[in-house]
Amino acid sequence: MALGALDCEDRVKFAEHVVEAAGVIDLDIEAALISAFSVVRREDFVPTEHRGDVLRDIPVSVGYGFMLMRPSVLARMYGAVGVKRGIKVLEIGSGGGYPAALMASIGCDLFCVEHNAQLARLARRKLDESGYQGVLLRVGDTNKGWKDHAPYQAIVFTFAVEEISAAILEQLDIGGRLIAPVGKQESFLRLYSRNERGKVESYKLEQWNP
Repeated sequence: MALGALDCEDRVKFAEHVVEAAGVIDLDIEAALISAFSVVRREDFVPTEHRGDVLRDIPVSVGYGFMLMRPSVLARMYGAVGVKRGIKVLEIGSGGGYPAALMASIGCDLFCVEHNAQLARLARRKLDESGYQGVLLRVGDTNKGWKDHAPYQAIVFTFAVEEISAAILEQLDIGGRLIAPVGKQESFLRLYSRNERGKVESYKLEQWNP
């Protein structure tokens, strides 16, 4: 579909398809995600040569060797951690700014750590140009998170890792959830939650397919 053909109806249909494919169960989260995917212009966060794919549920390059995962996978992850207005979220990896813009549009209090300085600068510029100046983003060690603003009610990884560091898990609030693609030779989408006793429990959701 040509970029010029993207209108409100196209975006809403895309958003509805993405959220339905993600299997989001909570009706309030479903509505918030449909609104976010309708409002946030994916084409503003990808190189010009990939803008013809922005309303397709496929991964696209954001530059610097980084691939932005499928929108339905993002929706799946956000639904699993219960992304909603007012919660404090730590995003590990900027994803070029698009994932952060989605959560910011929902009304999350968002903090992002990106290890690649070029990608972080790109994400900061894209977020500012799109009106999401409230997202706090810094360059840093993604294994360490952002302890200064912990604890977080949700932690979301935008890339696959071999394991989740203890430093990251310590920043998860009581009742909070963390989601990430985890594994060495084969990755699975895993959900972590901290119960009322402070213990972190882990659940394997599905094989990772970005």
